[in-house]
Amino acid sequence: MNTLKFLLISVALVATGAQAGQVRSLDWQAKVDASVITEATSLGQAEFLIYMSDQADVSAANDLATKEEKGTYVFQTLSTLAANTQVGVLQQIDALGLEHDAFWIVNVIWAKGGLAAIQAIAERPDVSHIYASGYGQIPAPIIESTSAKDISKMAGPEPGLVMVKAPEVWQLGFRGAGAVVGSADTGVNWDHESLKNKYRGWDENTQTVTHDYNWYVGGDPSATCAGDELNEPCDDDVFLAGGHGTHTTGTMVGDDGAGNQTGMAPDAKFMACRNLDSGIGHVPSYLRCMEFMLAPTDLLGLNPDPTKAPDVVNNSWGCIEACPPPVLKQQLENSVAAGIFYAVSAGNDGDNPVSSAPVCSSLAFPIAIYEKAFSIGATTHVSGFSSGETEDSIAKFSSRGPVIADVPNPATIGPDISAPGRAVRAASRGGINGNNNQYMTISGTSMAGPHVAGLVALVISANPDLRGQVAEIEEIIRLTAEPKFTNDGCGTDTATSRPNNTFGWGRIDALAAVQAALDVDGDGVVALHDNCTNVANPSQCDSNNDGYGNHCDADLDNNGEVNSFDLTIMRDNMGSTEHPDSDLDCNGITNSFDLSMMRSMFGNPPGPSQVAQ
Repeated sequence: MNTLKFLLISVALVATGAQAGQVRSLDWQAKVDASVITEATSLGQAEFLIYMSDQADVSAANDLATKEEKGTYVFQTLSTLAANTQVGVLQQIDALGLEHDAFWIVNVIWAKGGLAAIQAIAERPDVSHIYASGYGQIPAPIIESTSAKDISKMAGPEPGLVMVKAPEVWQLGFRGAGAVVGSADTGVNWDHESLKNKYRGWDENTQTVTHDYNWYVGGDPSATCAGDELNEPCDDDVFLAGGHGTHTTGTMVGDDGAGNQTGMAPDAKFMACRNLDSGIGHVPSYLRCMEFMLAPTDLLGLNPDPTKAPDVVNNSWGCIEACPPPVLKQQLENSVAAGIFYAVSAGNDGDNPVSSAPVCSSLAFPIAIYEKAFSIGATTHVSGFSSGETEDSIAKFSSRGPVIADVPNPATIGPDISAPGRAVRAASRGGINGNNNQYMTISGTSMAGPHVAGLVALVISANPDLRGQVAEIEEIIRLTAEPKFTNDGCGTDTATSRPNNTFGWGRIDALAAVQAALDVDGDGVVALHDNCTNVANPSQCDSNNDGYGNHCDADLDNNGEVNSFDLTIMRDNMGSTEHPDSDLDCNGITNSFDLSMMRSMFGNPPGPSQVAQ
């Protein structure tokens, strides 16, 4: 009897074990993208991304005051988690002899191996999923100039800069000084005549250059291009035969010092990471460049320092195949949590080749589709194109919303904003023969994006306290944009919708944005949100909620002017704690100090206020 029981139990255990084995077999396949299994089966091996089960929560960075604090916290949190949780899987990868690369900006490891190795890794409980490792590219721009390398010089600012009122911002004394912009693109011809003095690694006084913390190649820090020296910042973009990354950087900061002004923020500095080789990118190179932008390193990829991170990164690439949403989305979210603004081109897929109607929901590729990306459409700044576009209208190629590809937030309005992207002239790559004075005129949302990145630099130059305050800068740019409306009818848009799926909130207005970002009265509240723009009132006390703070609102009878009637009301309330409208300094009681404040406002309307409607 006991023997029979033992045999029955043994059989049951064997059967259960077989079923468990089958479940494990099915489980590991469920954790792997089908395309990875197919590629490994047909080709013998595949590239893949190992997405770890433990992912960091960096939301506490929102409560930190400065960009340096945010960046340091995010870097330490992410890198510590990766170091502590990747040990086991890395040991297994080494034992399997797989080519690999580990990352911390998202807790993920890139590897290349066969199906047996993929199964072994997928069966680990500390691995959440194995994704395909895809590729992306820059949206194909349109070369507008008769020569791809137009060496002509133009006196004065480019027309697109004039349209968005950048020169008027410069006249106020704000030219981007103190701000750093990042180029994540095909590289940069750093010693172009309009860029050399803007490169953070260049010391004008000593005439020497330091590339540590200022230049990196996302896929391989030892890579070279175009015959330049090892690790020399260069633009390998043969895709345009002129240099996509050089051109976009020129629109951010370009200025040759002799009146040839192509850049929005000519006194800002730039740094760069090349994440595209000849216009084509790879998810690991995107990861590495985002790591570099969050915590720049020396040329060997060592000694990361998040305090050297840029204020804004211009991002023109789109991931077009095998783009793992958690990986791409999280690297963006973690970067923004570190206080880095990401200006992201919307794409050039809005023109319909068989119809005059635009292609709605063509804003469809990562990372522009994600909430934390500030997506940018393209407008014109001149008219007369064969496409029939008029001045200051949407460029036909500009991708439209609504964004339906981001599954958690379907039908999101996009882009966020628009900027000049048609016929934009800026620096070109030139070549290794010393031709660093060449320019080209091209079109694309890639050309619109750096206008916005440059605007961020201008805003920070005007109010350094906004460094790292990404959401606040985004709001300033949105709410100060020149309103633009459309009959495209994408999504639920009507002719009066704002924002809409063509322009977003409108076309950027640099002057309005900078003025809204200023804190003239020094109370820590930017003008856009200040209910008394000329009087320091950090509490923003407004007892009657009319949009005018008490500190600048002595119009107690609300007739539009401070006069003797208001004075009578004030005197009747002297010594009272029950009439908050008369308590102009908001100290809890109406007294002689309030009376003195009223006298200084006598004969004037309340305000000024940016909050009052």
